[in-house]
Amino acid sequence: MNDDGDQRGGDQRDRRRGRGDAQRPSRPGGQAARGERGRNAPRRGGDGERPPARRNPRRDGPERGRGGDRRPQPSQDAPQKPRRQLPFAVDTMRAAARVELLILDVDGVLTDGRLYYSSDGVETKAFYAQDGAAIKMLQGAGVPVALISGRDSEAVARRAAELGIAHVYQGAEDKGVALNDLCAAADLAPMRMAHVGDDVGDLALFDRVGFRIAVPSAHPEVSARAHHVTTAPAGAGAVREACQLILMGKGRWAPALAALSAH
Repeated sequence: MNDDGDQRGGDQRDRRRGRGDAQRPSRPGGQAARGERGRNAPRRGGDGERPPARRNPRRDGPERGRGGDRRPQPSQDAPQKPRRQLPFAVDTMRAAARVELLILDVDGVLTDGRLYYSSDGVETKAFYAQDGAAIKMLQGAGVPVALISGRDSEAVARRAAELGIAHVYQGAEDKGVALNDLCAAADLAPMRMAHVGDDVGDLALFDRVGFRIAVPSAHPEVSARAHHVTTAPAGAGAVREACQLILMGKGRWAPALAALSAH
């Protein structure tokens, strides 16, 4: 009796175990296949290919560009930032560094070369404000300025007084003679001076001074002998450019600007 009960109980357990195995889907490869893949096997996408690994910026750092550079490489079509260039050639500034006095012509340098007459015949001239400001900066940095002109004008005398120019030579038919007087008054040799000119009358100075500057509208003979031809036109920034060139050559441009900011 007990043996039959035990046999029936065993049969019932076998039937239940069989039903559980039938309901549980079988996996290909069984336990052995699972063991081969292991717990750390990479997951695969639907097409069977391994998905790309996710980057960790903290662990891997920024993405590298070509050639191992960590910074992204700019496109060849992207506009490149131009290199900063000096406004004047290095050799030109070296020559300008030796200048101890600047000589200016008036008509065609401080002015655009045109002459104006009032109704009663008085000659008037137009001057450029930036040129005047640059003359003051140059003189403030220790480089005096002189005017040598073949004409005589009250407007020039007044402008020179406004700018504090002490050496003024007007009506100079021979500018070489005026240069001799200037050398004696300033106690300087011509080779320590610069001259800004525009016409053949300035060649008498160009042949003797150490640094020669011409304006864009200058006579070809004058431009050919010049160390520097200004970009700015006569009567509209040429003198300002010449003053800046000398200040930069002497290393006094930045201090001159700082002095203006301090006021």
